[in-house]
Amino acid sequence: MNDSQEKILKEFFKSTWKTNSFDENLIAEIKSLNPRNVLDVGCGFNLYKGHIPNLYGIDIVNPEADLICDVLDFKPPLKYQVIMCLGSINFGTESEIIERLKYLKVLLEDDGHLFMRVNPGILWKEKPELNIFPWTKELIHQLGAKAGLSVDGDISEYDTPRGTRLRFTYIHSC
Repeated sequence: MNDSQEKILKEFFKSTWKTNSFDENLIAEIKSLNPRNVLDVGCGFNLYKGHIPNLYGIDIVNPEADLICDVLDFKPPLKYQVIMCLGSINFGTESEIIERLKYLKVLLEDDGHLFMRVNPGILWKEKPELNIFPWTKELIHQLGAKAGLSVDGDISEYDTPRGTRLRFTYIHSC
């Protein structure tokens, strides 16, 4: 990600972005896997901490995270059974998205699950200069394949106050 986009992104999440909701269905789905460890990439206010056991949250700016860093700078001593990216892999070019997905695969155990929520390119009126990636169902499959990941199950589409979002799970490709 170029420096100007990174600066815009950090400013957006530091001063503009606020959320206080979470997905109860996602919590139940993750808990059903009984994971030894869970990584929340772009955890923001770390709202899932305390609701999902063994969760560690990283974020590029939010002091509520367990660690403030970009995912590409995160070098854990272990792999994760579950990784959550609920809106954090939405910024940059296609090659930057693929780079992040490939790195997430490295952080994921071979039998792990990567839970994703993405924005299909809906611009934020508060930061129109922010480069939001235009995800589609087709691109979810294509970019996942380029990163060595495949979609497990359906791609859900749902409405939020800020527009439609897509939710899906990646697993390692065979």
